[in-house]
Amino acid sequence: MMKTFEYDDKLPSLALPTLEHTLERYLDSVRAVVNDDEYVKTKKIVEQFAKGTGRELHEQLKTNIEKGQQRNWVRHQPNTVPFFDRS
Repeated sequence: MMKTFEYDDKLPSLALPTLEHTLERYLDSVRAVVNDDEYVKTKKIVEQFAKGTGRELHEQLKTNIEKGQQRNWVRHQPNTVPFFDRS
């Protein structure tokens, strides 16, 4: 019997989407479920995230993939950087 992940290492890696593309898709998803005021607030938060923590996380992920430390960006990421600034 074949094991679930037996050939996992032979599959091609998924391309890492740009941070901008990912955030655009997120905003498209949010747009469908929030009102205009909530969308404006969410968009501002996403823009701040893109300039700071989001950029940092994306670069860390890209580096891990380039160094061969991680094959797939979809897999769980260790929580090494706080996702939201608490200040």
